[in-house]
Amino acid sequence: MKILKIILLIPLALFVAFLFFVYMYDFVDAGFSYIELEYGTGWAWAAVIAAFVFRFSLPLTIFSFCGAYYLWHWGFFWALCLAMPGLLFMVPTIIFGLISTMYGKLKGSNYVI
Repeated sequence: MKILKIILLIPLALFVAFLFFVYMYDFVDAGFSYIELEYGTGWAWAAVIAAFVFRFSLPLTIFSFCGAYYLWHWGFFWALCLAMPGLLFMVPTIIFGLISTMYGKLKGSNYVI
């Protein structure tokens, strides 16, 4: 019975992985296309390298929204849905990073929290 469940879950897992790769392709394509149009191919490749090598995807996230909205003529809501997963994980990370940095600097001084 366990083997049957595993066999039935494999196509579902492959389908979810396929949807994830399609989403990521559209995300990068929208951002790359808009950056390439506005700033040139060099800056577009720099944003992709920054996103994948240095794990800094804020420019690609913002420009993927712009690419979907202005180049692909998606509605505001759908373009936001394309960019939102990146922002949902990025904003709390930035906020908590700033708080921990501030807390670390205040901890070394005479301030009491």
